[in-house]
Amino acid sequence: MKIVHKAGNIPNNADSLSIWALPNTPDNPAYVPTGAEPQIPIEGIDITDVGQNSLKKDLVDIHPTASRFKLLLDKVRHHANQSMNDAFEHAKQKWDKSHKTPEFKVGDLILVSTLKFNNIKGPEKLKNIFAGPFIIKSLNGRNAIQVELSGEL
Repeated sequence: MKIVHKAGNIPNNADSLSIWALPNTPDNPAYVPTGAEPQIPIEGIDITDVGQNSLKKDLVDIHPTASRFKLLLDKVRHHANQSMNDAFEHAKQKWDKSHKTPEFKVGDLILVSTLKFNNIKGPEKLKNIFAGPFIIKSLNGRNAIQVELSGEL
């Protein structure tokens, strides 16, 4: 692994994340620490266009290494944003898949879970997990229903 000299010179082959480190930090540049970015003039940045054309070409005082470093940071930020968006989308799909609203109608037959009931006598090990079937009397919200109980419970 090549380390940047104390003077702050970035090696010529700085296109790869794994072959160089930032001058003021011992961290891997993949972490993109705050405050380690090169000082590029504000008028040299085109905010409307992000990517390889984000530096205006008419500025002659930008060093080619600084522009390559800027492009590298743009690629890292774009990859990080894309990874976060993919992770959010994946988490949303998993949430939506496991949290579907049940589709019950009045008059359907359902089983009632007895895991939270503490009025059923006998050993826990032999207790039935579900009781029923019961007929739905009314729907009270998205996940709440009212059933007609028989003498079983």
